[in-house]
Amino acid sequence: MARAQKKSRSTDALTVNGVDGLVQDVRERIRQGLQDVRKGRVREARAFFREFELRQGLKPCPLVTKPFQGDFSAAFEVVP
Repeated sequence: MARAQKKSRSTDALTVNGVDGLVQDVRERIRQGLQDVRKGRVREARAFFREFELRQGLKPCPLVTKPFQGDFSAAFEVVP
């Protein structure tokens, strides 16, 4: 839906009860994700990526196969 709107360069927004259709779609996807978590239909990201790499014939990524031992604070700018 976003792609179609982007290609047409339309400034008109599709609305459902006054809510942008794209926002409505995002809300629905979040609702479904939360429902999956409540029902236990989740798995660890590490397990997912390991399976994905095997299925795609990719070399395992060391960042996924080994736990991160570094310092996350180096990735963020600290503003005094």
